[in-house]
Amino acid sequence: MKVEKVLCPTDFSPCARQALELAVLVARSFGAELHVLHAVVLHAEDPHNPAHHLPNLEEVEALLGRTATSALAQDIAPHADGVLRILQVQRRAPFAGEAILGYADEVGADLIVMGTHGRRGLAHVLLGSVANEVVRGAPCPVMTVRARPEGQHLEAIERILLPLDFSTASEAALAAARDLAVRWTASLDLLHVIEETVMPAFYAAGVTSLLQLDPEIRTRCQAEMQRRLTHLGDAAVAVTTHVREGKAAREIVAFAEETGTDLIVLATAPRSGLERLLLGSVAEKVVRLAPCPVLVVRARDTHT
Repeated sequence: MKVEKVLCPTDFSPCARQALELAVLVARSFGAELHVLHAVVLHAEDPHNPAHHLPNLEEVEALLGRTATSALAQDIAPHADGVLRILQVQRRAPFAGEAILGYADEVGADLIVMGTHGRRGLAHVLLGSVANEVVRGAPCPVMTVRARPEGQHLEAIERILLPLDFSTASEAALAAARDLAVRWTASLDLLHVIEETVMPAFYAAGVTSLLQLDPEIRTRCQAEMQRRLTHLGDAAVAVTTHVREGKAAREIVAFAEETGTDLIVLATAPRSGLERLLLGSVAEKVVRLAPCPVLVVRARDTHT
């Protein structure tokens, strides 16, 4: 991975401050420039609708700007050591996601690191999240961070998990995961989840899964994972391959919890329209539920 500019959006929440800690860790390891962005979200008055006129709009904007400047400086101060270059930035936009994506494109960010509040259920379906919007639309890989209990800090990334589905998109994620494992001297777990159900047991004499139908599939999957890793070239990385059966997102999250994973690297392919709205994706579910940071890499990110 080439990482020269890291963008860390913040809303000054505890989750955003934890994301900033990770952004600092990543930026230092790559010798990258860190941009800390706060989006001032204030809808402009509508000149055609008197009900939407905002009194003293300029004063409100100035106050928000001063408050954000002070908060940015306070959050950045613990990480300022004269070596890491940190830029504090404010952008105004109708929506936070729009400001983040616009700035990432403007400066040519190589990586976005941001917090996610991990909404579940109906709230997630109806409201979505800024993190999901950024993951879907960002011009670069996105690393998301869920809030950790107060006092817990991620000081190093020592174990990386890569779910591998053998798609073209997952090859980009495999290359990124291997590069990060080399850079951080981390171990790498490759996980393939078998999701297919063959047929009801009534028709299959009790055989309801591919693993039952073909016990050798586990060995073949492990061999294919190792072959794809070897295809990237030699690297001093401790790699372990795993095969599980079940729902992909659920098994990925469970594996990360069981093994104390520090970072999940996920591939995702672009989707659009009604399919995305109704079905979501494995990546979005893992981003919402994972117990550790998640790096989302798309096929089009291969050349970044």
